[in-house]
Amino acid sequence: MLLAVSLAIRLWAAGLDGHVGDVLVIHRWAELMAEVGPWQFYDHSLSIYPALLYLYWPLGLVLDGEALDLAIKGSSIPFDLAIGVILFVVVRWMAGAGRGLAAAALYLLNPAVVIAGPMWGQVDAAGTLLFLAALVALASPRYALAAALAVLAGLVKPQFGLVMLPVVAVAVLDWRSTGRLVAPLRVAAGGLAAYLAMTVPLLLDPIRLVQDVIRISDYKQEASVSAPNPWALAFGWDKPDAGYAIVGAALLLLGVTAALLPLPRPRAVGADGDDLPGELRGLCGAVSRLRRVALCVSGPLRGDLSGHRRRAAHAGCDLGAGPHPAGGGDPADLACRHSAERSPSDSLMCIHRSTSLCNCATVRLCCTSGA
Repeated sequence: MLLAVSLAIRLWAAGLDGHVGDVLVIHRWAELMAEVGPWQFYDHSLSIYPALLYLYWPLGLVLDGEALDLAIKGSSIPFDLAIGVILFVVVRWMAGAGRGLAAAALYLLNPAVVIAGPMWGQVDAAGTLLFLAALVALASPRYALAAALAVLAGLVKPQFGLVMLPVVAVAVLDWRSTGRLVAPLRVAAGGLAAYLAMTVPLLLDPIRLVQDVIRISDYKQEASVSAPNPWALAFGWDKPDAGYAIVGAALLLLGVTAALLPLPRPRAVGADGDDLPGELRGLCGAVSRLRRVALCVSGPLRGDLSGHRRRAAHAGCDLGAGPHPAGGGDPADLACRHSAERSPSDSLMCIHRSTSLCNCATVRLCCTSGA
């Protein structure tokens, strides 16, 4: 019902008049892609959203005039609906169906999303979807897929490429903790494959892309030109953004550096985390639900849970669909008993007995950092 209502609202909004600047520019991109193809596009035009050109190419081939404008305005709709579905699925596994529905509704019924997408013709929803999907893949963890999605997000719109920062940070932490380069190599391979798939047909080299991004950024040097965002509300319109950019870059660099600092060696605690302080028990529950989402969402998409079974077997746990055999010992105790022998990513969690659907285990955080 929520999806049907959201679709109806967007179809109605697509017929309304709005800001036409983006539609005019995208209209020219679509017609140029249809006329010369991707291999000659950058000989005649400029776009810092190369991944979106593949979306508009078929539209330019089959549509023209007002029909093409209407299709451009409606192109964000499937991405919006997909974001709503992912939000519902993830939050449902973390906090229940009611909150999952509320999370999806907060996005799908957000007036700003409707105005920016089907009314103005902007397709930021495509980057948002890839950004969100990259985080879900990283939680699995599936490093190559997460990196590929992060690169695609950046090629949809450069700002969305920031999701590559947590992907790289987690891969580096995995390397530091295990001494193996598997995670960073998978990130490099996945990101490179996605970049080449998008840019080779366009004959777009990375230097040209970076130069175009810098050129566009230099063209708009205000914190907020006309959008009612927090920058405009706090500092006013048409304010130079040089100072803010420096502060933002410094904070971003500080955050990434802090994420890469060595972590204290984990120690084992009770299987249910009963001996943890209240704040850590809350964190335990949050991480537990996130890991359960990763198992339940990513496993069926691959068609099997072999990877998760191998991790569980390494930890001494069972991912079977039923309760653990009597006398076999609680898998949580077995996992925590050997936590010091595993990498921090494994020693931060252990597998409890399976009680949930889709043949995946309920994940419990049973180890925390000690001094």
